[in-house]
Amino acid sequence: MTPQLELTDYQSETRWRWVLYDERRNLLADHDVALDPADPQYQDFLDVPGRLDYHAPLEYGDGYAASLERRRQWMHALGEWAGEKILGGLRPALKKHLRPPVTVV
Repeated sequence: MTPQLELTDYQSETRWRWVLYDERRNLLADHDVALDPADPQYQDFLDVPGRLDYHAPLEYGDGYAASLERRRQWMHALGEWAGEKILGGLRPALKKHLRPPVTVV
């Protein structure tokens, strides 16, 4: 079974709805996305490389390992935010119906 994720009810770059269907178009899950443009993590999401360098600059020499860990933590936090805000209630259904590896294009 290959589920299909569809973007519907598009209002703006911060508001839309995801609908996940099975191959027979039965509803598996849906999620309304409502991102707050004033949210600092939304701003981070718009410019990941630039904001990563700002929040967790890469240091060389003795601080290199620590700076890599700060970068990893920052990326993890942003990924958690994106998973919650952008995928939200779809996550359990995606985990159930998708089998690794999954490619997103």
